[in-house]
Amino acid sequence: MHPQIPEFEPLRGVLEAADEPLTAREVLRRLKQPGDSRQSRDGCRTHRHSEPRGDDDTFETAHRVATVLGRAADADGPVEVTRGSPYTYRLRD
Repeated sequence: MHPQIPEFEPLRGVLEAADEPLTAREVLRRLKQPGDSRQSRDGCRTHRHSEPRGDDDTFETAHRVATVLGRAADADGPVEVTRGSPYTYRLRD
């Protein structure tokens, strides 16, 4: 069983909606983007019209996003990290 990382859930939504691996900066940009539409874990579309997904102050920097995604990748967690410059992240199949 993987440890739960509460901060990971908003990032999971961004990675689920992505068609390709994303950098931490791209994840942050999409997280802060208002008026988005994304697919929830149960397969239903959710819509947020005026509020950005990152409406709390949890994710102010790409470094914070990378830290949380790295923790979620540890111990064969739900995130796959591709090391490079820059690192990219995606959900494991």
